[in-house]
Amino acid sequence: MNFHAHSNRKIYLNVLLIFFSVAFYLLLNLAEDLKVELKMRNKAIIIQLIHALDRDNNDLLILVVSFLKKLSVFVENKNDMVRFLFSLINQNSISNEM
Repeated sequence: MNFHAHSNRKIYLNVLLIFFSVAFYLLLNLAEDLKVELKMRNKAIIIQLIHALDRDNNDLLILVVSFLKKLSVFVENKNDMVRFLFSLINQNSISNEM
């Protein structure tokens, strides 16, 4: 990979992290309304948030964890988080065995 392609990739990743941060922050603020939060749950926001935990940006990670904490007030959301995390752990352990 040449220098120009590497710098373009780095710029793209930085813009993507900014986009994720703004989008999740906006969704966190919209989730103050319980009806909107329920719609987000139905659209699998928890799965998207858990996938965002793979990022290396500390600000984004703090935002995502805060959002997950807010959503975990309801038992259904907490159960979804646990179920999805266990499925990820099982997938990773199976792929590591191969």
